[in-house]
Amino acid sequence: MSSRNRLKLSDRRDVELKTLHILSLLKMKGFSPVVMGEGFVNPLELHTTQTHIEADKLGLVLQKALFESYDVPIITVVGKHAQKYIIDGHHRALVYLWMRKHVRAVLINTPGYEPTFSTPLYKVKFVNPVDTPEHLLIWRHMVNTIHFLEELHGRIAKVWFEDIRIEKLKPTQMLLGGSLDKEVRIGEPILVYRFNSSYYVLDGHKRVCLSLLKKLSIIPSIVFTLDDFEIGIIKQAQIMGVAFSEDSCKKMFA
Repeated sequence: MSSRNRLKLSDRRDVELKTLHILSLLKMKGFSPVVMGEGFVNPLELHTTQTHIEADKLGLVLQKALFESYDVPIITVVGKHAQKYIIDGHHRALVYLWMRKHVRAVLINTPGYEPTFSTPLYKVKFVNPVDTPEHLLIWRHMVNTIHFLEELHGRIAKVWFEDIRIEKLKPTQMLLGGSLDKEVRIGEPILVYRFNSSYYVLDGHKRVCLSLLKKLSIIPSIVFTLDDFEIGIIKQAQIMGVAFSEDSCKKMFA
């Protein structure tokens, strides 16, 4: 499968066709599924029926949900013990969990249904396909970083978009070395961790410095937190005591 087909996002027509297909499969397995209609589900109640999701597609869905209000229903089967299983739309469901919003879902009531594999949505694993388009590499890296810290600290991230004044940002690495090349694209959002109302840059130090040197005052940011938990890199940044300034940023591109 080409990356173009693999990364194609579902629209409402796709959901209608997939719903009919799922109904047919459930009937073939001896169930009597009933479409309950469309509603909203708390993602914390959802179980995945996939062993993994693709990080680049998750980044794409996050981008579309934050900037283009992408809101196509997932398909969920309400099965044994009223457990809710995602049949289609795992990436959308996880993005809405991160955004702390209920996700739109087509609900199919199928008493007795239980998949061969399921796990709570927030425990799903990530994989990184080898054919990720270049424009999604930054987004893939961001969602991987968020997920790594989730697993490391056993907490679920809350993610949102924010335009942040550069003066409020704190580095988490020394601003030394580097080069001013085509890889530095200031239009791309940076990744920021918020702790105690402070904003720490986890990815995008070059973009921040280049923006500052170009006299920009605000930078688009994907911000997340783990219940305002102090992750290790924050303690390290506080010890370093580095700040973004014209002098420090000039050194970065020296």
